[in-house]
Amino acid sequence: MSRYKLYLHIEESQTLPELTFIYKSSRDSQDSVGAVIEEFCSAYAHKHGKDISKETLQLVSQSGKCFDSDIAVVKAFGSGDDAQVRVAPVECPITCPQREAGCPITGHGLEHSVAGLQIASNSATPAQAPACQEQSERSDTHIPACCTGNGLIGQQDGKVYFPIIKQFLERAKEAESKKYFRAACKIYKQVLKVAPSHKEALTAFAQLWLTVSRPQDAVTVAKKAADSAPDDPSTHRLYAECLNKCKQHHEALAAYNKALDLAKRRGDSIATLDDMQVDIVRVLYAMGGAHKDAAATLIMNVLRSNDHHQSALVVYAKMASERGMVRDAVQVLIRVLIRAPDDQEIRLTLAKCLQMPEGMAVLRAELDGGGETDAAMAFLATAIKDHGAVPASNSLFRRALELKPSSPSYALNLMHGLELEQDYTQALHLALHFCSTTRIETGGGLQVASIVQQLQGLPQLTSIDPLTWLGLEPWTPAWTPHCSWPQPPSSPLPCARPPSAPSPHRPADTQQRQSGDRAVAAHVHAEQTPQQGGGKEPGPGPTPAASASDCITSHLGGRDELASSIEQQCGDVQKVEYTSPQLDFLALLFTVVKLLYMGGALPRCARVVHLVSAASAASAQELHKTLIRNEAAYFGCVKQLVLQHPPPPQPQPAGTLPLYLCGDSHCLSGAWNLVQLRGQARVLVPRLVTGLKIWHMRQAGIFYPKHSFLTTMANLPDGAQVIFMFGEIDCREGLTMAVDKLKYETVDAAMEVLLTIYKDVLLKLVQERGFEMFVHPIAPVLNETRHVVGPFNHKLQQQIETLSKTPQAQGRLHWLDFYHDLVTADGNSLNPTLHFDGTHMSPLYVKFLNAQLSAVV
Repeated sequence: MSRYKLYLHIEESQTLPELTFIYKSSRDSQDSVGAVIEEFCSAYAHKHGKDISKETLQLVSQSGKCFDSDIAVVKAFGSGDDAQVRVAPVECPITCPQREAGCPITGHGLEHSVAGLQIASNSATPAQAPACQEQSERSDTHIPACCTGNGLIGQQDGKVYFPIIKQFLERAKEAESKKYFRAACKIYKQVLKVAPSHKEALTAFAQLWLTVSRPQDAVTVAKKAADSAPDDPSTHRLYAECLNKCKQHHEALAAYNKALDLAKRRGDSIATLDDMQVDIVRVLYAMGGAHKDAAATLIMNVLRSNDHHQSALVVYAKMASERGMVRDAVQVLIRVLIRAPDDQEIRLTLAKCLQMPEGMAVLRAELDGGGETDAAMAFLATAIKDHGAVPASNSLFRRALELKPSSPSYALNLMHGLELEQDYTQALHLALHFCSTTRIETGGGLQVASIVQQLQGLPQLTSIDPLTWLGLEPWTPAWTPHCSWPQPPSSPLPCARPPSAPSPHRPADTQQRQSGDRAVAAHVHAEQTPQQGGGKEPGPGPTPAASASDCITSHLGGRDELASSIEQQCGDVQKVEYTSPQLDFLALLFTVVKLLYMGGALPRCARVVHLVSAASAASAQELHKTLIRNEAAYFGCVKQLVLQHPPPPQPQPAGTLPLYLCGDSHCLSGAWNLVQLRGQARVLVPRLVTGLKIWHMRQAGIFYPKHSFLTTMANLPDGAQVIFMFGEIDCREGLTMAVDKLKYETVDAAMEVLLTIYKDVLLKLVQERGFEMFVHPIAPVLNETRHVVGPFNHKLQQQIETLSKTPQAQGRLHWLDFYHDLVTADGNSLNPTLHFDGTHMSPLYVKFLNAQLSAVV
């Protein structure tokens, strides 16, 4: 793949030091100009220790053309071009004929930079001032300020309208809307330095602190806002909200009552008074005890006045569910969700209700009689999934699929839900059924009946025997390019267990059932039923009992021939503009590949990769630009593993025990490789928790990856030996984003929070489950995040090594110290031998992992 470079320059000025930054990517990169500017800002902050606000920068070509932030950078600039980074000028907001001459209020030249915003104006003649003064007098905003050359605004006697503050507040709100919270914070601070009692700035700043979940900072600012406008009920209401968020309930109650009294005196509407009474209800209910009864009485009074009051209905539903009145709660929540489908509080409350024992039955009864449509089921499933109600969401998607069995979207969503439950068997049985009945066709000459063949005969994959699928057929890839360490002469590596081989993890009756399954599968393939998979005649295909070598290398000759065959097949394919259903079906097939690989059905996975590759290549759209980009990314990774770095042949089961490799997508690289631990041969059994951050593991976390994590841990046997490799996603997007969003002041502060969460989880698993935990360093693959990954790994190593020596760790916590092997000597780049797909490490890294495991005593 050809490379793409762009040279970004910013010239030195009074406020900004110079910097040249080289952006590197591929020529088909979809990064926008805005994304490149964001990378530039990160590099700038890293070099100069000074933040620069990305939303106010522009990229300008050598010809002087400025490009919008959403255009693809490769379309705006050629590889090797130079681009100037310039601060976008802020126009004077006064709308008068003399506007082009600059800001006429002072008649002075002005160049001020505030939080990266530059105001540049030329001189103005005295004759221009009256026209703009007339404009200012029409505004209802008057503040005691004017421009000076020494700061943004200087104090001056008298009230003079000055529109720059209004403009800056608008810019701050715009920054907030784009989630550039740190930039907005800087703007508010600059405004309040020169206008410390500006009510609008104070209230907006307090609301910003609430948005980023820093109520203690919000309280201080909101108190000033209330003091600046003592007769304004809105400022006291905001102050009360901040106090309530800080759990200062008594103080919050007093502030709310004051706001309510002021609103009554001012003659505010009944709707506004009802809103405030609901606020008071929330405080009373949080106070508990007898206050809950008072809250219940008050909320009923509000609903008697207005039985459509949305916030009151939500609070009532919360109260009802906590008192066991689930039917009432669900009825109310369905009613308000229809009116506000995106309200997260409603979704969260409904998710909690549907996780109660009677919740789903109540919902089905509520929707019975016409409300139980497939669209309604799918919407509700989506609404509650993000809040951790995965089983309930799966039940709703299952019902949606029953109502509309032809929908690939519902089938795909249910497959993902079953994946979260670690139920790969049911997920693939679902795929088998859908592929057997669908009439959706794809490009690339794919015969869906061939996919059906590969999905038949899969036995139940259980936590008791995680190697069940691995032992279904021999896996002897002739093209295996690596065997990371020499095997003992007395322990050769024959093919995976034959059908008759006993398993130390599986009872005899299970083995007999599997032999029966294989016999049935062979029979099915010998007498394949026509008209499967969209009415096409099934093509010839290998039986599931055949070996990977027989199925692939017998007619292709090995890795090079297989890769060449796939490339030739994909290169000649006719392009197709896939519809949404076709894309969803393609995503379902990609997920089949992922689950077969994660479950250990390696020969079947290799065959499905071969079958699906042409259909993937047939897409006229680049799949990473579509809604199925995540599924496409997993398919691409597994395909590359199968073709370039397949796991080695597996040993006899008698000499193999699982060593669980639990992580995000980075666990794919080491999956099914062989290692040595305390002199025993072990196979790395992947336990993928898609998208899990360390942050999701916190006690208060409810996002669905945490449900998947807890399910994965629950399915592991007590005393399991587990390698943990989480944290890369935190380093890629969590840490720096949290700082940008003002959650923390520094990256170091954010790291400390994550380390505490991680340590608590590790210790809990050691103490409550008897796990032996091996902590894997975070993969330093991405150039853009290595400056975060390195320090975080260093801190993590210090914490784990210290913790491992404590009695709480019980000698069952280990740090795997091989980060230095993953990077170059200077630590600035990935070890060149480990380059893979640009996102994950090559499986060749397992030799470093094995060296550490072999040294464990």
